[in-house]
Amino acid sequence: MTGRAKHNPDMFYLTTPEAAEFLRLSPKTLERMRVDGSGPTFLKAGPGLRSRVLYRRSDLVELTCPQILVH
Repeated sequence: MTGRAKHNPDMFYLTTPEAAEFLRLSPKTLERMRVDGSGPTFLKAGPGLRSRVLYRRSDLVELTCPQILVH
């Protein structure tokens, strides 16, 4: 199992390099954003400090979509 939901494509999880490519950022930039709290929502898969960081594709899409404001 790859950690990717088969029933809902928006629930795909991306690694840091995959998420960075999706956002057109370097992996280091995405890591820095994660550390300072300005990046997209992420989850840690596994115990410990060295556990894998994953990003939901739907969170990345939401981050890149412009916000619609109604006046």
